Amino acid sequence: MTDKIRLRRSNAVLSALIALSLLGGCASVTEEVDNADAAAQASTEATPVTEINAKDDFYGFINLDRLDSMEIGFGKASDGSFDETQDIIDERVESMIKEIGESDEAFSAGSCEQLIHDIYVNYNEFENTCDSSEAAFSDVFSEIDEAQDISGFMMVCAELYRDYGVEVMLSVETDMNRLDAKNYGVYVSGGAAVYNSFSFENMMKSTAAALSLKSFNESFLKALGVDAETTEERAEDMVNIAMAVARNTDIEVLKDSNPVKYITEVTADEMNGIFTGFDFSEFVKAMGAETIPEVYYTLDKKQLEAVNSVLNEGELTALKDYAKASFASQYGYFLPDSMKHMRDKYYSMPKTNREKLIIDEMSMQFPDIIGEAYAKRYTDEAVLEAVENMCEDLRSSCYDLIGNAEWLSEGTRELLQKKLGNLKFLIGAPVYDADNSDRAALIGSDLLQTLININADKARRSLSHIGDEYSSDIVGMPPHIVNACYDTNNTITIPMGITLPPFFDIERSDAMNYGALGTVIAHEMSHAFDSNCIDFDAEGNYDPRWLPEADRLAFEGKMRLTEEYYSKFTIMDVYHVDGENTLGENFADLGGVECVMSVFSGDDEKKEVLESYAALWCTLENDITALEALRYDVHSPAIVRVNAVVSSCDDFYRLYDVKEGDGMYIAPEDRVSRW
Repeated sequence: MTDKIRLRRSNAVLSALIALSLLGGCASVTEEVDNADAAAQASTEATPVTEINAKDDFYGFINLDRLDSMEIGFGKASDGSFDETQDIIDERVESMIKEIGESDEAFSAGSCEQLIHDIYVNYNEFENTCDSSEAAFSDVFSEIDEAQDISGFMMVCAELYRDYGVEVMLSVETDMNRLDAKNYGVYVSGGAAVYNSFSFENMMKSTAAALSLKSFNESFLKALGVDAETTEERAEDMVNIAMAVARNTDIEVLKDSNPVKYITEVTADEMNGIFTGFDFSEFVKAMGAETIPEVYYTLDKKQLEAVNSVLNEGELTALKDYAKASFASQYGYFLPDSMKHMRDKYYSMPKTNREKLIIDEMSMQFPDIIGEAYAKRYTDEAVLEAVENMCEDLRSSCYDLIGNAEWLSEGTRELLQKKLGNLKFLIGAPVYDADNSDRAALIGSDLLQTLININADKARRSLSHIGDEYSSDIVGMPPHIVNACYDTNNTITIPMGITLPPFFDIERSDAMNYGALGTVIAHEMSHAFDSNCIDFDAEGNYDPRWLPEADRLAFEGKMRLTEEYYSKFTIMDVYHVDGENTLGENFADLGGVECVMSVFSGDDEKKEVLESYAALWCTLENDITALEALRYDVHSPAIVRVNAVVSSCDDFYRLYDVKEGDGMYIAPEDRVSRW
């Protein structure tokens, strides 16, 4: 059992329960102060909260007892329904991996069980290095050294991707074409990170990141045997390559909640014009592509031009060092004994709690294989059928809400309803191939060879999609994840993990299930019409003009009101929510609860929905995490996700007799809604 730290209530629980400034509510205090010393102590230590009124703080009213008993596990930043359910699933996965890994059963070739078993054995046999390490690193480094010019160097980089799954300088990968959702697109970038660990954003924010990268480079070059006189200069040259690309990378594009609007088409001829030192089409072919596309896509053309600027003969030594470091970073645990100092400094595997480390590493590296085994063991068809019925109920409710939105024109309501009708729910787990016998070849003679085979296979499969149609049945999450997501091709993924209690319990009332999992699904459904995804048409293609201008202006008016509404909410009485940053998620929260409440007509059921919704978001965070989330998280804090939504729900006022002067009261003209 993981050790846990019990946080002082004054430091965490009260942060979640302090009434929101906008609403004017406050937690009731019943403890008396008998003397001056006690009063002085009370000024620095929070008085225990023993009662909260639903009219003043609905979130606190529902969750007080649970918050008081919650604990944040060691090494974690929060605790709540998502954390607790994921912990249950993680325990299942851990037990499953160990059971399969230690089994003597002869699993069928290529099955998920055979792969898990053999990878588990590989990990357990791994010590400080592998038998194949010396040869693998020697072969790769020799191949890099043999490059005589930029063209030869880039062909080696292409082969590193094809044979090892290692990206150097450029990333070329396939994904859904956001401009034509029925097909794959080929995306090209200069990479979002250096050696998979030093981000361009951090490099631009702080000199500390650049200095850290330089230190890493120096250690690496020393391990290669580079003489001390030139190590520092060569390490700086490697940093300068990264900085040249980072300086010309539009960080705001990488951080934008809707980066699709920055997508630029680049023809094959134009791409060959950007890269002057080598043939880009030949580079893609050397990566393993059997089909060379006529059109590529990029989010940042200037970044590609910056990559080209460093691909010159004068930087060839630094580029070779950079390529070697990229390979070493990806396979650092396997650095040969000749590079032991580097391996021990950056990549040593702890000796203690080895079994847990192996299972955690496998869970992180092989989610698809483990998800397949999890689905075999834990799929409950009755639950999935009930969730599917829930989805259709919610679709019907949302259809009516859109139809009754008189602030939109009739034509726009019909377009939105068409998009809703096209929406596809992907529930439970992906459909796995019946015959996977060819996967047996992925297992190598040792762990390094197995990982190389798997990474090369991922690279091959990515480029094999060039020219293919993109199936709307592709599931973007493994089944053992507690989450759900809407994708812009108009699909919602609902993994098995989120169909467990407290999200869904087939023995529980419909109202409670709809108030929990139902609001999550309706939240994702509402993303189809949020401030970002409203730009995608009924077929899932990015087209900001698919709706009439007048209706877009009406929609933007609602956006501004919602931004202002949420920006008035605070946590800890001081720190305001960023209504602009959280707009898309706030819209989805409002639309989700509005949709679920419309399913039910009885007062008792409506109360169950609201109370189940509030309980679902019961979350305990330490103060630092909560404040950091205000800056970066696109979701509002849990207490705001409940109270801000409920305070704009007209039924709430009637069901709980909320009147002007109560903490949860919002004047009717100041309430916001999605539809």
